[in-house]
Amino acid sequence: MICCKAVDIGLGGPEMNARIDHRICWRVIRLMLFSALLSVTAPAFSCTAYAVEEGADNGVVERDSTGGPGALVGGGCSQDSSDCADKTTEDSSLQVVESHDPSTTEQLSGWQWNGLSWYYYLDGCRLTGMQNIDDSLYYLDPARDGAMSCGWIFTENKWYYAGPSGALASGWQFIGDQWYWFDSLNSCSMATGRRVIDGHPYLLGTYGLINGWCLDNGLWYWGSNGEVLTGWLQTGNNWYWLDPANDGVMSRGIVSVGSSRYYLSNSGAMAVGWAFDGTDWYYADGSGALASGWRLVNGVWYWLDVANDNRMATGFFVIGSNQYHFSSTGALSLGWFMSDGDWYYAEPSHASGIVKAGWLKDNSQYYYLDPAADGKMLLGHFSVNGKSYYAKASGAVACREWVDVQGSVQDEPSKAFAGSDCSLCGALRSGKLFTTNGDGELAEAHGFVTLGGCKFYADPTDGSPCAGWKNVNGKWYFFDETAGYARSGWLYKDGSWFYLDPSTYVMKTGWVSVNGSWYYLNSSGYMQTGWLNLGGTWYWLDASGAMATGWRVVDGSWNYFMANGAWVSDYMDAKAQSYSSNTNWLILVDTSRCVTSIYTGSWNNWSLNRRYVCSTGKASTPTVIGEYQVYGKGYSFGHGYTCYYYTQFYGDYLFHSSPYYVNSNRVMDPTMGVPSSAGCVRLEIQNAKWIYDNIPYGTKVVTY
Repeated sequence: MICCKAVDIGLGGPEMNARIDHRICWRVIRLMLFSALLSVTAPAFSCTAYAVEEGADNGVVERDSTGGPGALVGGGCSQDSSDCADKTTEDSSLQVVESHDPSTTEQLSGWQWNGLSWYYYLDGCRLTGMQNIDDSLYYLDPARDGAMSCGWIFTENKWYYAGPSGALASGWQFIGDQWYWFDSLNSCSMATGRRVIDGHPYLLGTYGLINGWCLDNGLWYWGSNGEVLTGWLQTGNNWYWLDPANDGVMSRGIVSVGSSRYYLSNSGAMAVGWAFDGTDWYYADGSGALASGWRLVNGVWYWLDVANDNRMATGFFVIGSNQYHFSSTGALSLGWFMSDGDWYYAEPSHASGIVKAGWLKDNSQYYYLDPAADGKMLLGHFSVNGKSYYAKASGAVACREWVDVQGSVQDEPSKAFAGSDCSLCGALRSGKLFTTNGDGELAEAHGFVTLGGCKFYADPTDGSPCAGWKNVNGKWYFFDETAGYARSGWLYKDGSWFYLDPSTYVMKTGWVSVNGSWYYLNSSGYMQTGWLNLGGTWYWLDASGAMATGWRVVDGSWNYFMANGAWVSDYMDAKAQSYSSNTNWLILVDTSRCVTSIYTGSWNNWSLNRRYVCSTGKASTPTVIGEYQVYGKGYSFGHGYTCYYYTQFYGDYLFHSSPYYVNSNRVMDPTMGVPSSAGCVRLEIQNAKWIYDNIPYGTKVVTY
């Protein structure tokens, strides 16, 4: 029995000391003879292709050597997200298998063919595993007693490829319509992931050069026929940035490209619209570029802070010289808003959003927004420029009312008065009114006094402030029933309106003008409404008490009121008010009633000067209807008759006298009051002469 010698052949197997048993076994001779016989009868050096997966059954799984890796005949290798990742393990250890052929008498050496497979012997020992033979690597399958493998080989989590000679391929190989790279520096194992080959980066997968995404060492790349792409990539509906400065690694988070910044999600996809990174919000426009500065989105303003990676601002924020506030959603605060339990106010007009500070008037109420506290609305007692104020629970600063100031003012008064400027002054103590005297001390008040811009009347005997109606020296006043100050302007009391003079506070009677309208208050001060007759002239006061002027519908009918409110009972006079004239004269002719009226004045203020009965055109020759003006005059005209003192207003249409017999003073046709003319307006001769003598050119003539 011969003990085989294990020899290190350069694959990293352990070196073993050679041991030789000097006993010669007859089986060695038989083995040598059998080996010689095989070397004579073996075919040319090639092999049947096998795909060998270490760790499987001792059976061999056959696979076409031209097929790509991963698909075993009768089985298969699945590909997952780690297919492109590097796989690094140690090569298989050197193994030897003792020969069992009793017919040989000499040791086998080198390549041997047994009719089915090739084997390699060294000093009679059959080698297995990964072996370096004549500067080439071979895989001698331990599962098949060291049979040489061809085609795709998977062992110890690595893929290899052996050509027909059995030698493992290295470098670039074109197999099954795909290119692969076998790393000679890593036992010729198939490379995966991102590799730099001859100075050029490639992306390699289980199935060769990659088209698409590749994950390598936790980093994503995109391959196109194995080429590592850089720059912008669009795939599907998404854009990705493959950073040229980082070997094409897919970027995440905020990146700067050119003059723009972009936000890339954890998947690498470029954001469009709102994007949230788990902590902050960003807004990207349609191109993906992150918006900066002011941005209006769906009618709401946002601030995207360029100094803070374009993050959406929240809370208080100073932009330029102004302070703004943004809600937790980033929306610009407008009007009243609350922050950390306190109220603030941002200017709402034109959506300016500037947070206000100092005094604010909102809906007739005053508020004070503390400039030293970002504009926080103050409550309770506070001071501004040496004056004291009080803000109620709503924040509204007390104005024209008494405020409890116990313990806050000298001499401990129970109440102080918030005047018209809202500052606290005076005192109300034990039902008596006190004001500040010339020495700055509180003194009991009597009669009329002014406190905080408001007028009070303190009873001369006990100093108590008056409330309600009070007649002082024959004049009526009304003092507020709660605060005691004299009221002014309109007062609604017991179902009626009164008007108190703003300067004297005295109750008004008679006509009073307020904000451009006239009102009438009777002798008791009550405001009047409806029809009012004063000195024989009628007026109409609407429901608000305002005097009517011009055309108004009263009781379902149209009525006309002069500028002074006087009702015009005559329709013709009322109609005249709607016209203007180039002179201070106006003539109206009612062709159906045969009336001519002459007015003086101006638009909406015409007064009747005189009115004549006339004769207008009969049915066959009617008088023209419309607006005209005087432009011609003459003494007489006619053939077979004579008409005198004519005034021309349109074509051959005239004001003139009745027709007279020629060269006589006898009237040919004295008819008046009915339509009987040939179209002109006939008047008695003295009336025609008056118009001829007094009505200037340009005067408007209205016929209807």
